[in-house]
Amino acid sequence: MQGKMRSQLKRNTQRRPYDIYKIVSGILILLFVMLQVELWFGSANPIVLWRLHEGVAERQVINTDWQQRNTRLFAAVNNLKTGANVVEAHARMNLGMIKNGEIYYQVVS
Repeated sequence: MQGKMRSQLKRNTQRRPYDIYKIVSGILILLFVMLQVELWFGSANPIVLWRLHEGVAERQVINTDWQQRNTRLFAAVNNLKTGANVVEAHARMNLGMIKNGEIYYQVVS
């Protein structure tokens, strides 16, 4: 009788290989689900990344426009620093400069 009980005890305490596979499979499935939740609903999900890429593209367009504007302004400043004719033209157009001996005619239309 005691031998029979021992063999039953051994059978109950020993794990069958497919039980271990079930446990490992369950853990792997749980890990996979956790990773998928983080991927789709975490801080770096595809929707957020797509919006960030759109924002970056918009900013690049704006930066390009500002860079072109800055280039034009730097060219204008350089031209004002070095060109005497530009200063005279600016004074004539915006400040109403008239040289000695010149006659000013204003045409009203």
